[in-house]
Amino acid sequence: MKKLTMEQIAAHFNISKTLVSFALSDKYGVSEEMRSKIRLYALENGYDFSKCKSSKKTKRSVMFLISSTQMFKDTFWSKIIAGVENELTQQKINLEILSCQNMFFADGVTIDLNAICHKIAASKPNGIIIISQLATHEICSTLKKLNIPIVLIDQTNYMASDLDQILIDNYHGGYHAAEYLASMGHKNLCFLGDIRYADSFRQRFNGFRDYCETKENLSVKYLTGRFDDNEIFCYNKTDLISFLRNMKEHPAIMCANDPIAFQVYKVCDSLGLRVGKDVSILGFDDIEPCVIASPPLSSIHVHRYALGKTAVETLINRMNGETKPYEIIQLSTYLCERESVADLTEK
Repeated sequence: MKKLTMEQIAAHFNISKTLVSFALSDKYGVSEEMRSKIRLYALENGYDFSKCKSSKKTKRSVMFLISSTQMFKDTFWSKIIAGVENELTQQKINLEILSCQNMFFADGVTIDLNAICHKIAASKPNGIIIISQLATHEICSTLKKLNIPIVLIDQTNYMASDLDQILIDNYHGGYHAAEYLASMGHKNLCFLGDIRYADSFRQRFNGFRDYCETKENLSVKYLTGRFDDNEIFCYNKTDLISFLRNMKEHPAIMCANDPIAFQVYKVCDSLGLRVGKDVSILGFDDIEPCVIASPPLSSIHVHRYALGKTAVETLINRMNGETKPYEIIQLSTYLCERESVADLTEK
C-alpha cells in the first residue's frame, strides 16, 4: 500500500503543496483550523509524519490524556498528576492537559477517537502520556501513527508491546495483603470488589486468591460480582450485607481499593459491627483519608507520585531518541498497618 503524499493531501483540500507542508511541519502561514484539518486527514490516512521537519519550538511539550478533569480532585489520581507535572516543570517541558470528559459518545463508554486525534494533531506535542482507561488498543494503535513517543500509566495493554508502560505491582500487593491477614491470625478471609471494573482490581484479586490457595486452613469468600446499578463504588453492596449478616467468626475483608473500604465502614456501622473489633478491613492504595478514618484504615501503599515521575522520565528518554527495548515497569507496594485489622494471634 502506497503512503499518502503531500500532493494527495493538497488535492483533497484543493490547496497548495506548500500550505500542506507548513501545516504538517507546524510552521507559520496556515490557520489553526486548516492546520488541524490537514493533520487529522493525514493521520487518518496513514501519512508518514517522520518525514516532517518541524519548526523549532521555544519549549518542548507533553500532552497528558485523562478521562475527566475530576481526576484532579480524586485523591488517587491527583498524586500521580502531581508527579507528572513537577517532573516536567523541573525539565522545563510544557504540560498540556487533554481532558476527554466531553469526548464520549452518548452511551458514555465509547470515546470519540477523531476528536482526540484532532486535538493532538493541532497541538503536535513532543510526547504523550495516556492514563488508565483511555489506553485502549484502538487509541494506542491510532496515536502511534503520529510517530510521537507514548507512555502508558496504570493500565496493562497487552496489545501495546511497542509502548512503555508504568504500572503498579497490583498482583504482589494483593498477595501480600492476604499473607498479612493470615499472619494476624485470621482464618476467614474475603475479597471485595468488582474485578471486571478495572485491570488493577483483577490483578489484586489474583494475588489475593493465589496466596489463599496455598493455605488449607483458610475459609475464603470472593465477593467479585458486579456492583449494584445505583452504586458507584465498584462493589456489590447486597452481597456484602448478606456476607456480614451470615459471617463466620471475625472475618477479614480485603477491599479492592480504599473508597470501597470506607463504604464497608458505613455498612458495618449500620449493622452494629465494630471495625477492628468485630470485622477487620484492609484497603488498597493508601490514599490520604485512610489516616483520618475511624479507626484509621490499614492499606497497601501505592507509590503514586513516583508513578507519574517515572512515566515522565521514561518518556523524556524516548523523546531524546532512546531506542532500547520497550519496558513494562512495575513499582512495588508496601503495607501501612493501622487500627482496622485486629491482631487475633494475641488470642
